[in-house]
Amino acid sequence: MWGRVYDLETEEPIMVEEFPSSRLPPEHPLLAHGSDDDAITGILSTDRGALLVASQPILTSEDEGPSRGALIMDRFLTKDLVEIIAEQVRVDFRLWSIPDDEVPVHDRPMLERLTPGSPPLVSEQDEKMLRVYSVMNDIEGRPAVLLRADVPRHISARGAEILRGTNLFGLTAGILTLLLFMTLLHLSVLGPLKKLTAHATALGRNDDLTARLSFGRKDDLGTLAREFDSMVEKLSLARKGLLEKSYESGKAEIALRVLHGVRNALSPVVGHLGLLRSDLKGMPLEQIRMAKEELAQEMSSPARRQDLGQFLDLATEKLLSHVEKSEKSLDEIWKHAQKVEQILASNDEISRAERPEEHVKLEGIVRDAVREIPADLRERISVEIDAGVNGMPPVKGDRISLKQILSHLLINAAESIRRTGSVSGGVMVRASTERMDGAEVIHVQVQDNGAGIPRDDLDRIFQRGYSTKPGDTSGLGLHWCANTISSMEGKLYAESDGAGHGARLHLFIPNKTAQIPRVDPRRSRRSPPCSR
Repeated sequence: MWGRVYDLETEEPIMVEEFPSSRLPPEHPLLAHGSDDDAITGILSTDRGALLVASQPILTSEDEGPSRGALIMDRFLTKDLVEIIAEQVRVDFRLWSIPDDEVPVHDRPMLERLTPGSPPLVSEQDEKMLRVYSVMNDIEGRPAVLLRADVPRHISARGAEILRGTNLFGLTAGILTLLLFMTLLHLSVLGPLKKLTAHATALGRNDDLTARLSFGRKDDLGTLAREFDSMVEKLSLARKGLLEKSYESGKAEIALRVLHGVRNALSPVVGHLGLLRSDLKGMPLEQIRMAKEELAQEMSSPARRQDLGQFLDLATEKLLSHVEKSEKSLDEIWKHAQKVEQILASNDEISRAERPEEHVKLEGIVRDAVREIPADLRERISVEIDAGVNGMPPVKGDRISLKQILSHLLINAAESIRRTGSVSGGVMVRASTERMDGAEVIHVQVQDNGAGIPRDDLDRIFQRGYSTKPGDTSGLGLHWCANTISSMEGKLYAESDGAGHGARLHLFIPNKTAQIPRVDPRRSRRSPPCSR
């Protein structure tokens, strides 16, 4: 069977040599389907010009073969169609049929340079335009169409403009920097300059961004010292923000990597389960049951019983085949499940990596922790920070973890006050330096006038899953705090005079140079178990 070729403008049938009216020869390239689901698409050169052509095997409504032939549809690659495509893709391009010798004279040299398999050729017309050539082969692999596209160079022009501006900015910045250094050299004084140099050297060596010059001078060197302190303060804030963002970004990246890996590993599992489900639905279980019931009744004729027996034999073979196939699928599912387990295990190790340490002031950590208290709790309490907090030496450690620990302690205190039903309550934060076994530690106390802690619970509140709060809570807050400060070689314990008498949480943080020692027996008896 065959169709016809029409002129879309006149709607009259026309003759195309490559499509005879009787039938296509078996060796025609549009009939060379490799399989029942193999579609052939591309360009076909004809005596009337290039065609956009598609050939699809004719199958049943269930997409099953064998193929009963091929359905072929095509359209001439006319000038109007090329203009429509160019308007849609917003690129100025032209097409010429190579067999019909339509290629303009000035573009023909490009055909000699475009060998089979070669990449497109790019020709620089001027500063504002690039011309790109490419040859498109027909479905038989022969050159069919020469394509030429003119691409404006907007990005190059914009890049050149930015480059000129960047060079000018760099030159200006260099001149200003040079003038600044010359001014500082003329105004330098040996004593203050030596102190400034020593301070900068110590800052670079110790990485302590909490240290300040505090010259108190009103001349240029005093201004320089204040600006230097301001720069260090901004650098400290910038590093603080960067570490926080890096921490959150790292968690997001780990989660994304785990999700990506698990999704890739689960995709085959879903596929295998889908096949198993589809095969199970196709099993004639109901027919087998009915056949067995009919055989059990012994009322059927011998011929009927023989047919039922043959049916059961075939059904049994089908079930056995499905079982064998299911075993293979389950093996694959097991392999991918192990892969998911490996992904989770490897990323669990990454998530436990040590966090960077930095010099931080205790006062800043406490104030950041106060801001973490939810607004509904902050309205019911007043947090008082003792003056001794500001006088504490810098702490070298993981600032994010310390802030999270103090946030947990303050939020727990606020929630304890709320449980008393009081419309207002107070939380006091104190700090002092102490020596334990010859080493210096910073002792932070968070005291509240809330619901208090029963004496029997003082040794249990840091256990995983335990909570004194009403309702369904995870009990991970204080447990996490205890484990985290323990990993930093610190200590955390609680004191309370009983229910209704408030509570005091004691946090011991090692100073920036010494490790925290073992606490005295009186305090260690209340220290929580901090197994990681």
